[in-house]
Amino acid sequence: MSTAPKSFFALLVGIDEYGDEDTGNLLGAVNDTQFINHFLTANLKVPEDNILILNDSAATKKGIVSAIQSHLINNPSIRPGDPILFYFAGHGSEYNEDPVILDQYEGQTMCVYDRAKVGDLLDYEVGQLLSALAVAKGDNTTVILDCCHSGSGTRSAGAPAPIDDEFELGATRFAKPLKGTQPFPKAALGEDLIPSGTRHAHIKSGFQYPGLHTHVLLAACRPDQTSREAKYQGQFCGYFTATLLKALSGIELPHTSYMALIAKINAITAARKGVVQIAQCEGKNKGKVLFDGKALGVDRSLVPCSVEGPGVVKIEAGEIHGVRKGTRFRVYPENTWADSVCLGHAEAESVDAGWCLVKLVEPNLDIKKARFAAVDSWNNPPFTIAIVGPPDTERQKALEAKLDSVSGKPYEAEVAVVRTESQKSDEASLVVSISEDKFKFERGDTKITKFCPTIVDAPSDEPSLQSDWNAIQLAARFDMLLHHENPLHPYKDQITLELHRVDTQTAANHLKNGRADLRADDDPETGYSLWLHNSSMTEDVWCSAYYFDPGNYSIAEIYEPPERFSVGSIRKHSTLKIGGNGEGADRGPLEFFLAEDEEHDTGFLKVYLSTDYANLAMLEQGEFKSRADGGGKRGAGGGGGEKKWDIVTVVIHVYKDQPLSADDS
Repeated sequence: MSTAPKSFFALLVGIDEYGDEDTGNLLGAVNDTQFINHFLTANLKVPEDNILILNDSAATKKGIVSAIQSHLINNPSIRPGDPILFYFAGHGSEYNEDPVILDQYEGQTMCVYDRAKVGDLLDYEVGQLLSALAVAKGDNTTVILDCCHSGSGTRSAGAPAPIDDEFELGATRFAKPLKGTQPFPKAALGEDLIPSGTRHAHIKSGFQYPGLHTHVLLAACRPDQTSREAKYQGQFCGYFTATLLKALSGIELPHTSYMALIAKINAITAARKGVVQIAQCEGKNKGKVLFDGKALGVDRSLVPCSVEGPGVVKIEAGEIHGVRKGTRFRVYPENTWADSVCLGHAEAESVDAGWCLVKLVEPNLDIKKARFAAVDSWNNPPFTIAIVGPPDTERQKALEAKLDSVSGKPYEAEVAVVRTESQKSDEASLVVSISEDKFKFERGDTKITKFCPTIVDAPSDEPSLQSDWNAIQLAARFDMLLHHENPLHPYKDQITLELHRVDTQTAANHLKNGRADLRADDDPETGYSLWLHNSSMTEDVWCSAYYFDPGNYSIAEIYEPPERFSVGSIRKHSTLKIGGNGEGADRGPLEFFLAEDEEHDTGFLKVYLSTDYANLAMLEQGEFKSRADGGGKRGAGGGGGEKKWDIVTVVIHVYKDQPLSADDS
């Protein structure tokens, strides 16, 4: 386990004084950036060098764009998946690119310091920058806007109006629209960084809309409302920012989702008289915990454990996770990257649906400090590997020696592997073709090759024994998780699945016999909703959902319960809709798409069902180039615990012209 803290980078923009006389100045936007900066450094321990602040005259249009590019997009210190924050406090406005139409506005803006000379920062310009950021660094970006995009455009809302013992409301953070717009040259926005054919390249008007896939947006108010300044404890600030920080101070950060945070903010506002400002949350990841749990260096591969009695430790990972008797864990006092040191090891002796009881491997382990655990070695059927290629290369010799040192030996690798000389698909799960500069996998798993290419590249940024070994462990972990299921399928007749396109009136179910064939079209906003029907009149069911991508061996969460409530996420005799825009949908539409050069693409959607809540974040893994460590698990078998659990796997096949038949590969 790494002892280095996860990186967190932030760009904070606050503008009180504008460079023209027509735009009203504010009093609290600069203060807001200082308040946010203090929260990041004091509460999240973000290094000061990781935070860039632009205030007033430094927050020009060019200055903001350049800072997003240099401090975020092109920053080599930011790794894919690291948490990123872009915060803006100041005026917002509207625009229309047609100078003939003066009073009908089609988009939204952030008002920059030099707006009178160069125009505002337009919504689609920000969208292009955030798309480039997502391509370069992943989608763990949070955007916070303390401004508004409708209102009177007046310089002030009058004298501060007291609303309770803490707050007085002040000016509106909205500026009159400019008569003309001057969009930035597209090349200057990093559009060349966005690969053609990706979903990231399509930008909608406005900052708020369902289905955001590049970031999570927290906005001060609805598009038709105004964001107000306030005076809080004698200091000017944004009402939204002050309430945001108040809400953050009263929650358990590593376990709170974006949606739960916004609900808390709006609950605080609802208790105050005279405030009509409903905070908003958008983005496909809004159900996730803040900053994907990485704000405090939280290691999501760790699960809670507790001392149940003398020498007895309970770990919150069981059959549904893939744990079986003999699985070995590392035990930690904390679940943060920076503070936790392994206390020792424990081995699963008794395994239930969602937890297991373990025995201590080292008798001197300080059991009182045991609070979290991570799998050290899975007691899985060995993953068989064959190696082909020039036998005299140093790269192959090193990998062969590594495999021989762990083959068939318990606890020598996180995922058990065994080397075989046979290259037959029914004997080798993976055939590794290796040379000094090439590393390819030939897959023998028919569950994958039935729909996906047999041979895939296994890239390494810098070829080495460690990177080669990590890639093999990644493939082994993917294979085991993909095949993991409960053969009894206790929810087979109780829970049924449907997949619907959200932008059509036909509402046809695309899921037939465990497979969905989805035709890719030119509309980048095509999205789907997964419906889970619970036919039971008496039983609630918990569920989580993950997408398995055989193209890069990544496993991504697409739904997890926002919080650990006392009832299941699929209520008795009701339907849970994962994705969509309508009532009852928990997030924006699910998106399945093709790259520009692809004719077909296939992945697997796995839905995990259980009687009790199960935290399944430990299942996630990045693709080849972004995952440092391997892991793994295979089905735990019987499902003989006291509680029920089940896994439903469906095939998602996206095609351009003609779908693959079940016999094609």
